[in-house]
Amino acid sequence: MRGRAELLLAAALLATAEAAAGAEWGVQLLVGGPLNLRTPLTIRQSGEPDLHVRARWATRPFENPIYYGIGGYRRESGREISLEFLHHKIYLQNPPPEVQDFSVSHGFNLLVGSYGIEVARGVWTRLGGGLVLAHPESTVRGQTFEEGGGLFGLHLAGPAVSAGIEGRVPLGTDRLRLTVGGRVVGAYAVVPIANGSARVPNVAFHATAGLDGVLVR
Repeated sequence: MRGRAELLLAAALLATAEAAAGAEWGVQLLVGGPLNLRTPLTIRQSGEPDLHVRARWATRPFENPIYYGIGGYRRESGREISLEFLHHKIYLQNPPPEVQDFSVSHGFNLLVGSYGIEVARGVWTRLGGGLVLAHPESTVRGQTFEEGGGLFGLHLAGPAVSAGIEGRVPLGTDRLRLTVGGRVVGAYAVVPIANGSARVPNVAFHATAGLDGVLVR
């Protein structure tokens, strides 16, 4: 009986090792730029009436701090699980007179876990969800928000969902690929301001390009 149990355990370990050997583990490094839709911004400040703005957002992806993405993944048999960090930024372009400055530019960060499927050779779709980690900057009615708090100035601000498609082309080796893609991300964040808070939904199309590298196979 004991010998049979040991054989079953050895078979299970061998099967696990073979499955792990068939998987790819790697990273992606991305740059790009989003196109933001207009969304309703609500600013609430103690002792003052609420401000409602149909906000127009800029991103300025190549201004410091630049827009970038970094992520890790596990792929096997045309399936993928990934975790990705996107450093997204938004700047209010049509502030009302009461708002001297409003942005989430250090940034409107997106931490997203996704599930991907290879729908054609080198073409992948992804669907995922995650969190907004926001670093807001604002001056409302002459009151400037003192940046800080949270974790290194980042505040857990709300949820995010993402859907996208991506093409991957080998660069002379099957371990390094050029990746080009696009995704739509919807997010809802609540960020602090001086003596109040702001409700900041964001819907944006993100176009990205970068490198996809296999570390372990």
